[in-house]
Amino acid sequence: MKKSVRIISFLILGLVSISSAFAQYDYVSIVGDACSVGYDPVGIPLEKNENVFTFNGVLKAGNFKFHTFNGDWCDGDWINSSVADQDLTGTTYIITTGCDGPDNKWSVTTPGSYSITIDLDASTIQIEELTYYANLYLVGDATPGSWDLNMASEMTVDGSNPALFTWSGDLVAGNFKIATAKTFDDGWDWIMPLATGQDFSLSDYQVVLSGGGIDNSWTIDALTEGKYDISVDLQAETINISESTATGISNSDLSQVQAFLNELSGQLNIDLGIQKIATVSVYSITGHIIYQTDMTESIVLDASLLGGPGLKLVQVSNNNFKKVFKILVQ
Repeated sequence: MKKSVRIISFLILGLVSISSAFAQYDYVSIVGDACSVGYDPVGIPLEKNENVFTFNGVLKAGNFKFHTFNGDWCDGDWINSSVADQDLTGTTYIITTGCDGPDNKWSVTTPGSYSITIDLDASTIQIEELTYYANLYLVGDATPGSWDLNMASEMTVDGSNPALFTWSGDLVAGNFKIATAKTFDDGWDWIMPLATGQDFSLSDYQVVLSGGGIDNSWTIDALTEGKYDISVDLQAETINISESTATGISNSDLSQVQAFLNELSGQLNIDLGIQKIATVSVYSITGHIIYQTDMTESIVLDASLLGGPGLKLVQVSNNNFKKVFKILVQ
């Protein structure tokens, strides 16, 4: 009987190994008390490019794992760490089914911004700590999305400088502050003025942990409603808020500027829509320039120009607009 038990255990371990090597999923989300949604089985969906999934965002001290099904706890498969409380340096994982376990998780001991890449074909996971926040969102009743986090106004990271975020748009009478993650729960960083109603001529801000008692916001009144340009420099720890004087282009025209990766050829296709000329700049996720060229109307960039596999920031700009795309190169 003992011999049979050993054989069954070996087969079970073998099945786990085989499933992780050939797993194919259309959906992967991050779940756990280290991420902003907590232990919600739906989790935060990762960006998908074929069989590579990526997450860029804030994690706090705690644990996380990945769900491959948009459903309840025992639905579908889970991507678990190879061992319980695995640190973030390991590159392997296991696949478990439903609630069968083992319920291993990765452990975050240092809160911060992280980039996570899961390659299902290679059965690997790469976790990298970022120097700056990966995302910033304007939240408040002065913004287009009011206090609805699902409608929060996402700021655009500069392709050449991951510390610089910008936003342009209409602000109405009300208040706003800046979130680093889409949650109102305690324990997450918010960018706030030093005092509510701080004058826009002051560039100072503070980073406040939610739930700590401070809840300051910038204020727009009926006389100052209008179109604004906002920039946040995380390295210099400054914010600039000014009424917009740029002519720019309309949102409908900007939406015609497109960039996408041909999954078969690996080539990057860029189309300017009605715009005639622009500069294309390809950057690494850390802000190092990989390639830059001028273009007219449309262009196709060969895969060899994109700096190898990984998440890239592709900035398309001219004197009237700037648009940044996140492109995952395999």
